[in-house]
Amino acid sequence: MISDYRSFMVYHLPESIPSQSLRTRKIEKAWQKVNSFLSKCTDANQPSSIEFLVYEAGAGKPIKQASLIIKKAQWVFGKGERSAIAESWPDGKELAQGLHRWELKITELESALDFLIKGQPWPNYALGPVELIIGYDFRWIDPDTKQPLPYQDKHLLISPWSADSGLILWLSRNSRISIDGRFLFQKADKSFWKYVNLIEQYFPCRFERKYLRLASSNKKGTDYVFRRIRT
Repeated sequence: MISDYRSFMVYHLPESIPSQSLRTRKIEKAWQKVNSFLSKCTDANQPSSIEFLVYEAGAGKPIKQASLIIKKAQWVFGKGERSAIAESWPDGKELAQGLHRWELKITELESALDFLIKGQPWPNYALGPVELIIGYDFRWIDPDTKQPLPYQDKHLLISPWSADSGLILWLSRNSRISIDGRFLFQKADKSFWKYVNLIEQYFPCRFERKYLRLASSNKKGTDYVFRRIRT
């Protein structure tokens, strides 16, 4: 029965807003913001995934410029994998513009960051021209004591994913982030809001309290329901 397990608080963006702005055009500042948040509020010590993308020139954009960026990336990371950005409908044919993708190792992260930072300012493309996508999984910690918050154990929840918090970071000329936070507080009480106030100052993007929900058992105890909370 789900009712035998803990309720929890969720910070999750709606489908209409898949990510939030890091509010800086400087890639190094965006990276610094996220690193500060991770070190002060989470136990994350390394990324769970690293992906590097370089886009080909779109309509009306200089092909030579985009080709040069791709060649520079290939010189640093190897050939990579090319794919179409999208397909036309309904015939399913690939559109002319493509992207080049590299799945990087942790040891290659510094090289990717160096590539992005030193290449600034990047030209204004609708997509790209370069993008570094980094994923993290983590548990929340107390910024003062550095100890993990209690109850962040998967066996306390009906679904193991319910204990997992994480984020996806897109570093580019318009850097963005999506934070999926799971707080093992059973209600929005004083202790929860005290913790929110504590970590809010370190959030790399705007902490939107309207995206907070309480996940608890439905009446039959068969599933979680997500309810708005008063903020």
